[in-house]
Amino acid sequence: MIRLVNSKIKYTEERNKLKIEIFPKLKKVIIFGYLFFYIFPFLICSGMLLFILFNSTQKILLIKNPFNKEILILLFLLIGSLTIAFIFLRRIFEKEVIIIDSKELIIKKVMVITLSRKKYNLKHIKDLVFAGREDFTDHYLNVKGFDYLGIGTGEKEVHFMLEDGNIQFEYLGTKIRFGRDIYFNEIDELIMKLKKHLQLPLTPCHLPNKN
Repeated sequence: MIRLVNSKIKYTEERNKLKIEIFPKLKKVIIFGYLFFYIFPFLICSGMLLFILFNSTQKILLIKNPFNKEILILLFLLIGSLTIAFIFLRRIFEKEVIIIDSKELIIKKVMVITLSRKKYNLKHIKDLVFAGREDFTDHYLNVKGFDYLGIGTGEKEVHFMLEDGNIQFEYLGTKIRFGRDIYFNEIDELIMKLKKHLQLPLTPCHLPNKN
């Protein structure tokens, strides 16, 4: 088992198996911002909606007419609030686990329990590279100058939440990404270990063009 100082990546290597755990590494100020501006408000909003939904008046209305317009609006807002809070919680606490054995590569998203698990046959994996941050299309109202309306800032936060990772490989004609928040000084070692166990040519990783 190898873990570099100040690294959020842990390697466990056996003869024919490699396990990589990539832990979340958001700065404390970002975590505080997510908790204070997004997670806590939406959780409080969810609690208020639950209280309204299940108070005596609404409870009677729910039993008599579950498809009442007011009930449906409250349920929609409740589900939306919980979903947004969960997305931000995942971004803070979710870790990636990559497992390579003699037959397949497995990518898991874990937050206490396994939230997603994808398998890839090693025979169809090629072109493993460091691809950098994902390119998203800018909002049509976004401007290059000072962001008076906050559209550009909000859009970047959404992109930050949605991106899959910095490492990319091709699988049956589809580009697959994983490995979020990886530091530049960790890239070479990580990709070389992956290529070694994937039995791919040990060529240097490709760094994104910064121009």
